[in-house]
Amino acid sequence: MWNDRDLPVCHDPIVAPPPDRFLVELPADFQTIRRADNALAMAWRLHLRSICETAFASGFTVIDYVHDPGQQARSFYVMQRIDSSESALS
Repeated sequence: MWNDRDLPVCHDPIVAPPPDRFLVELPADFQTIRRADNALAMAWRLHLRSICETAFASGFTVIDYVHDPGQQARSFYVMQRIDSSESALS
């Protein structure tokens, strides 16, 4: 979703049990948002912090970053639930 200044607006995530892998959208150009609308930049920071803290506490980790440079660029973290035995060093 984009606002009238053509900046991406954060929105509440769907409240449902996540699958073992899901995407978390983040601004493709955070610095542009920060320069144009400091309140929106803070909203994004708090929004992403909330999602990531909840996901990390539930056993997820970021396994990749995906960027779509289309007309309105979009970026995502790929979050995946990692079994503790999978993440242990051998």
